[in-house]
Amino acid sequence: MCCLNMTILFIHSIASIASHLFAFFPETFSSCTLAFCSSLYVDGSQSPFLLTAADETSQVNVYNLENNKKISTLKLDASEKSFGTCMCMAACDDSSSNSPSRILIGYEDGTIALWDIATRKMLCRRQIHSDAVTNLDFCTRKNVGVSGSVDKSLCRWSLQNGTISPPFKQEVTNPGIACLKFRPDGKLLVSGGWDGNLRIFNSRLKQLAILALHKGSVTSVDFSSDNTLVSSGKDSVIAFWNIYK
Repeated sequence: MCCLNMTILFIHSIASIASHLFAFFPETFSSCTLAFCSSLYVDGSQSPFLLTAADETSQVNVYNLENNKKISTLKLDASEKSFGTCMCMAACDDSSSNSPSRILIGYEDGTIALWDIATRKMLCRRQIHSDAVTNLDFCTRKNVGVSGSVDKSLCRWSLQNGTISPPFKQEVTNPGIACLKFRPDGKLLVSGGWDGNLRIFNSRLKQLAILALHKGSVTSVDFSSDNTLVSSGKDSVIAFWNIYK
């Protein structure tokens, strides 16, 4: 596999995207928690949003990318006990829906909550993990979400009648789920671990394969439009995989 040429093309593509982004969104903001929780882009029905973890515990700031202004903050009611730091976020509405404004947030105490950006209300929540939620993804096609934690657990759950269902738990060999991604058709899920391994599952969390390449933690996984799997790691390697196409 010729990683060098593909890596150069990938970096060039990222640089091109970044140049457009800064031209579109030249203003900056700072947050002490960005290192713990990746920002989330949501293509809203009226305008695109950018969500970032706020400095305040358990809060998320919502920015309107048409005017580069913060428009709201998703925060718990005063009566709610803190869930700890916001660790990860994922959209759970298809972009073709009339109002793609619901998001899922994973927290430090193992809670996952469903929020509505438009109303700034938490719709439901459930403690899925006993420790911090390190990553999550949601497949709108199958109405299934999967989340990982600092321990060995992967949890599968769904949104049913306005609630998050009790989870089905699957354990992997080594602790630390760094990243998760469903293939767009929902038939495959990929997890990247602190142990450097990529694990391939079907939608019911049956493990199909382990891909051992990265030296050190996997940092990101994603699928291209032709279902090519792309992974990156702390070893500075970007890998492209043709698997189960």
